[in-house]
Amino acid sequence: MHSTRSRWEATDRRIGSEAEAHANAPVRRSALHRLAGRVSDRIERRRGGPVPFRVPAVADRPAVSIVIPTAGVSGDVDGSQRCYVETLLRSLVPTLGTEDEVLVVSGPEAPPGLEALVVASAGSDPRVSHVVDDGGFSFSARVNLGVAHSTRPVVLLLNDDTEVLDRSWIHPMAVAATQPAVGAVGATLLYEDGTTQHAGLTTTEGLPTHAWAGWDPDDPVDGGVLQMDRRAWGVTGAALSVSRSNWDELGGFSLSFPVNYNDVDFCCKAAQMGLTNVVLGSVRLRHFETRSRPRELGESEVRALRSRWSHLLVPDPLVQGTSALVDLRADGADRG
Repeated sequence: MHSTRSRWEATDRRIGSEAEAHANAPVRRSALHRLAGRVSDRIERRRGGPVPFRVPAVADRPAVSIVIPTAGVSGDVDGSQRCYVETLLRSLVPTLGTEDEVLVVSGPEAPPGLEALVVASAGSDPRVSHVVDDGGFSFSARVNLGVAHSTRPVVLLLNDDTEVLDRSWIHPMAVAATQPAVGAVGATLLYEDGTTQHAGLTTTEGLPTHAWAGWDPDDPVDGGVLQMDRRAWGVTGAALSVSRSNWDELGGFSLSFPVNYNDVDFCCKAAQMGLTNVVLGSVRLRHFETRSRPRELGESEVRALRSRWSHLLVPDPLVQGTSALVDLRADGADRG
C-alpha cells in the first residue's frame, strides 16, 4: 500500500514539474499555447458557452469505491446537532450497489467513538469500513490513503458534510467517469437553502471559483445550463468521481496541496493529460459548505497553484457569454 502511494507521489511530481516547466518558460510560449489549447481547442470551434456532455444510457454501471475523509465534526443539520458523517452515511448506504464499497477515513483528531458511530450510521453494513490515518492532517494524504485501501474500478470522493438526495445518483457518476477521455466528474451541490453551491469550477482573475453560485438550480438561465450535463474547467473534490486507471495515471491528490486546491490541481492534471472534466446537472447533493473544516487560503497555496498552472488559469471559454460569474449569494464570498 505504501508503494502504491509512493508511485502516485512520483507521478504527481513528474506531472507538476512538466506543468511548471511550461508555465515558467517564456521561450516556449508556442508550446504553452498548444498545452492550453488542449482544454479549449474543441470549445473554440463553437464559441459561446457551455458544451453538453451525454452520459450513455446503459443498464449496468461499474462498482465504485466511495472514499469519505472525516474529522468527525458535528454541526447543525436541519435544526439538530448531528455528526456530519452520520448524516451522510444514513443517506448514502441505501443508494449503494451490491459490489460498491465505502471507506471512511479519519485521523487522530477524530472524537472517541467515531468508529462505533460509523458502524451504527451504516447499519453495520459490511460494505462500509473505517480506515485510520495516524499522520497529521492533510486532506490529500487522507484521500490517497482511502483510495489505496480501495479496490473498485471507479473512485468516488465525498466530503463528509454532504448529503445524498437521489437514490440513483451513483449510476451517472460512475458511467460518466469511465467514458473515453473523461477526467474528473463532479455533481451539482446545493446549499441548505436549496441554491447552487457548486455547478462546476471556472476561473476569474487568475484563480478558480464556483460558477453560477447562489442560483436556483432550476433557473433556466443560459439555456438551462444548471440542469445540463456538460464539460467543465474543473469540479470540486466534495463530490468527484474518476476511473481508477485515470486516478493512477494522474498520481492521485497532490501532497503539495494538503488542504486547499488539491481538487483544482487534480482537474488541471487531467486537462494537461488531454482529458475532459465534466459536471452533471442531473446529479444533485446537499453540501453543508466547509463547516467541517474552516476554509483559509494561504498565500503559499495560491503561489503554488499559479506556479504550476498559470497557463490553465486563463479565461474559461466554457462560460464566456454566460452568467456564470454573477454570484447571487448575499455576500458574494466563496463559501466552500
